[in-house]
Amino acid sequence: MNNSTKLSLELIPASEKNRERLDSPTFSVLLIDFKNFQKEVSQFYSIYQGPDYFDFLKRLSELRFQVNSIVEELEIHFNDLNKIPYRSLNNPFEFTPEKGNVMVSTDAERISNVVAGLGNLIQSSRKAALEAFREENFMIESMLSGFAKEMERSKWIFYMYSKY
Repeated sequence: MNNSTKLSLELIPASEKNRERLDSPTFSVLLIDFKNFQKEVSQFYSIYQGPDYFDFLKRLSELRFQVNSIVEELEIHFNDLNKIPYRSLNNPFEFTPEKGNVMVSTDAERISNVVAGLGNLIQSSRKAALEAFREENFMIESMLSGFAKEMERSKWIFYMYSKY
């Protein structure tokens, strides 16, 4: 009986458990996905060829700023950025080992890829938020849910652009 009582007193405090939570593979994948998406959006912004209908470049610039902010926020909350051991398999821009990076030649295809990438990021953010909720890390869960909502707004805007 004494040993079981002693074991229950030596449990890891919730604060340490929550701090370690951001070392999980789900959060690593999410951060890598956002960084990959950040790079692709920045490249798309710099090479956009089409006319600036409906302030498209302004929206693309806002998306770039939004993704940069999210990456910075995730990096702040991630315990050790050097512990990210692998590249995400759910790259929003269709990376496959057999084909490499799929080349996209037109602005319309790039816009469609932005929409698809946003959809993948929304799903990844929701999955990570659900894990944070299960681990009772409500601050991180709230942050990730907020990211998903921001991405949903952006996805809707770029979906509308893809129709024109």
